[in-house]
Amino acid sequence: MHNRIGFPEEFNTELGTLFRGFYREITQQHTQRNHEVGANTREGKEAMSVELYKKVLSWFLKYGTSDGVFAHCYLVITWNLACRVGNTARIAFRNITWSQSFDAFSISFSHSKTDQLGEEAMYPRHLYSNPLCPLVCPVLAFGFYLTKYHAGSRFFSFSRCGSRITF
Repeated sequence: MHNRIGFPEEFNTELGTLFRGFYREITQQHTQRNHEVGANTREGKEAMSVELYKKVLSWFLKYGTSDGVFAHCYLVITWNLACRVGNTARIAFRNITWSQSFDAFSISFSHSKTDQLGEEAMYPRHLYSNPLCPLVCPVLAFGFYLTKYHAGSRFFSFSRCGSRITF
């Protein structure tokens, strides 16, 4: 960069090819080593079991702080929407519609990974209450959150754990 022009494009291309080769070699060695020692190569790629999900939710509530209530609500909403954490972080209050019976609410996303332009935003996702297992009930979790953070407030926002969700 001493010449303020940068490297020639051919050099950048060759460097990219070299690094991809290094990465491929390291990945092959890592995979071979894991097979030799019998390591689980699916670690981190398995879906969270329902039992683990409930234990984590229980732990968040037993944590007893506002952070625990936030984490509980965030996980319940993300799990029930079956969406990415980034989509949960972009939920806005204007995107939430309550049902007339107040046992469910629906959330419309402005866009998602598979719908970048928001063409399917007219199809909301519905979250129903779960009276049989209050621990996983999204309506109750949302109520806990609102009670803990925004009693009497007109606008709501998640702003913990580096994420921001506005309700």
